[in-house]
Amino acid sequence: MSCKCQLLKINSILTLIHYLSARCIAITGDSGGGGAVQTIFNPLKSKLEDLKRFIRCLLHALHKGWERGIIASTGPTGINNNSPTQLAYASINMLIVLKEECGTEQYREYLLLSNGNWQEEADRVLPQFHNKWLDFLNSDDYGAIALAMEDALTGIQRAVSSRWQTLIPGIKIVVEHPLEIYFLAKVIASDKSRLRSSYLVTCACDVIALMNIRATPIPTLTEDVSNNDNNTNRAAATSTTADVDMSESEESIPEPELSLMTCTGTGCENQWHGRVGMSGTLCGVCEGTEDSTNSSSAEASSTNNSSSTTSTSNYYDEKLKPGQSSTLMTELTFLHGFAHMYSNFFTLTCRPDKRFGSNSYAQIAGDCVVRCYLMRKAVLDMMKEGGLENIPAFDMYRKALEGIPYMNGDVTKGGREFFAKMEKVFFEEFLASYKDHVEHWRSDMLLPYILAGNKELAKEFITWLVYYAEHGDDAEEYTWPDETVELAGHDTTGKTTKVNIAECMGYLTANAKPREILEDVLITSQKGQLLMYGASDDHVDLFDESTWSSPDEFKGLQTLVHTMVLIHPAHNQGVESYIHAVGTITKTGVGPKRASARMIVHSMLVRRHNIESLTAKRERQTDKAKKDMVQRTKDKERNVTFANTLDDFLANIKRRRGKTEESQNEYDNKIKELIAEYNTTEGKAIESLKKKKLMNFEKAAKTDLVTCAAMEKKDGAYVPPAIGQKIIAFFLRVKETGHKEAVHAEITARGITVDPVLFANMGWRAKIALLKKHELGELGKKSMATINAKPMTVGDVKNIEPFSAELKALLPQQNEWDAKRRTK
Repeated sequence: MSCKCQLLKINSILTLIHYLSARCIAITGDSGGGGAVQTIFNPLKSKLEDLKRFIRCLLHALHKGWERGIIASTGPTGINNNSPTQLAYASINMLIVLKEECGTEQYREYLLLSNGNWQEEADRVLPQFHNKWLDFLNSDDYGAIALAMEDALTGIQRAVSSRWQTLIPGIKIVVEHPLEIYFLAKVIASDKSRLRSSYLVTCACDVIALMNIRATPIPTLTEDVSNNDNNTNRAAATSTTADVDMSESEESIPEPELSLMTCTGTGCENQWHGRVGMSGTLCGVCEGTEDSTNSSSAEASSTNNSSSTTSTSNYYDEKLKPGQSSTLMTELTFLHGFAHMYSNFFTLTCRPDKRFGSNSYAQIAGDCVVRCYLMRKAVLDMMKEGGLENIPAFDMYRKALEGIPYMNGDVTKGGREFFAKMEKVFFEEFLASYKDHVEHWRSDMLLPYILAGNKELAKEFITWLVYYAEHGDDAEEYTWPDETVELAGHDTTGKTTKVNIAECMGYLTANAKPREILEDVLITSQKGQLLMYGASDDHVDLFDESTWSSPDEFKGLQTLVHTMVLIHPAHNQGVESYIHAVGTITKTGVGPKRASARMIVHSMLVRRHNIESLTAKRERQTDKAKKDMVQRTKDKERNVTFANTLDDFLANIKRRRGKTEESQNEYDNKIKELIAEYNTTEGKAIESLKKKKLMNFEKAAKTDLVTCAAMEKKDGAYVPPAIGQKIIAFFLRVKETGHKEAVHAEITARGITVDPVLFANMGWRAKIALLKKHELGELGKKSMATINAKPMTVGDVKNIEPFSAELKALLPQQNEWDAKRRTK
């Protein structure tokens, strides 16, 4: 909703507040867009004297970093966009359609009909997953394997980077079942009964083509061992594109250094710039040989026997050769690794606070301040040299990197240089978004919310305030204790999290104004109890009255925190839950009509039943501890209570729809007719169609799998502007030296003709629009003018591939500008 529309609703909000005789002390809203909460806060604040704070929806804020990082480092989703997210999108769409048809477990069973050629293709396409493929083929319990994937697909939605929590489950399925997905796609594409233009076949061909994209090793790097010029060029190219000079400041993001590395191969002295661990310790020459110091005779023997398909004991552990790894699957394993950490914090944001029960959904503001530090630290740790080495979630990524070759310093070829830059761009873009949307929790407005979090940091915060209250404006900078504490509640596994107080609180308060915070109503309202709490023993907890010395010791402070901090939701999804329920219904794969009908049932029956059955179950419990543990009804109890709820609901409908016995009977008969009609006509037709599809699939699986042009991508993986050789349109500025001349040269090089008089009077934006329009035409020639399966417009063109030498000469300047933009 636009900002203007939001402002028009302010009077309605004010009317409601006055009608209820309520006080509005804080608001929560979207973190981005025209109607962002920070946009409407000041106009609303001028009308409400009690309004002091706002929160940017934390779920929205976290997702923006994930989305921006993916697009900046790997590219957008869309047909003919050779990006990892498009691979996930096409794979999940294909599986969803198959599940709607007959269920994926029945289709996957026919993959057991595979012959030796299939296994050879598996070895060629995704060799590191060959073990899992043979386990699938040789399993004694096919049902368990089928069920594993079927369970993963339960509730799955189409994997779109702009839609919360849809891409991560999609990526997980693809990286855990890649060869099953690949051969399902191959059989679908070989099924002659399906139209070649159908959406399912299009997705299948896209999956095949995208999985087969890989970087081909440069012959000179494996043939001419004595030539060190290639390594020198690689070092220069990588240094130019990946190393960014950043001034050291409190807000700077530590650089993931590309160190000068020396090959450890026998007799080799080649050097290059790379990441220790992630880039390996062998140069591109030695990595392709078998006589290096890292390749023993035993390993060489194992490599020579790798073509065997009967033994799977050590295949995965063998070192992949350059060129064996799929580029996009490698990118997906990186995103899968990062999602492990990211999902921890996103999931915690979706959960209630354990201290206050299930009804505290979104009332987690006390924990969000310290989590602002914890998540940023986790990302910075990943960015350190070798930072991904000790993180198990990146094991698959490290394995895949073995099969990625060096490309002589060219970051556009999908080699090791590309992946080193991809990591860097992703992390920087994520943190740039994090600063915009999440670090709001460090503001003077929200920093006092730490009082409702972990008691250890809450007391340190109070001590910090007391120091500045006692020493006044002339106080020297406060020194935080260099001690480590273990905090509970910040890991979905239940483990505690170790935090250095000086590092954590130093970051959170770096830009704080203690004198202004001391005047905050949260500090002044219960100042006496606040000081007592700050000076209390370590075991004293504001929310555990058993640790107090008297029943009223901290009652006033506790009430204040409950009514002014915890009442403020960290996100606004509770309000939007009914809207999100539409998404829940569509997860089942039904069409729009049935989804609409189910949505009514879900809202009127399921939600009502959940509340009523849970309340009734808790009332039957006399033990308080057991009563608090009751979270839901299940099994027979749930079925019985739901049936009772449904009976009451239907009885109510009958009373409203028909006041006579005759009309009620007519209503009952109509329902019976509808059910009978479905069972006799539509139901049988559906079952017949399912059998036919399965027979055609079985027939295709038994024949040789076909290959066609749609299964090939000749232009390689998508290289984003931040990594590759494209100019970002909004980088071009008329007042920047050389930009005007470069744009004019580019217009000429592209053969764009404009009347000289008109061109002389044309504004800067109009000239850029000429380039974008022409670029759109070029994308159309390559069948790449789509975004999320929709035709692109001129406004969708964000990047321009240079035709002229003048525009291409601006690339180094853009790389420096883009890096500073992401890290400022």
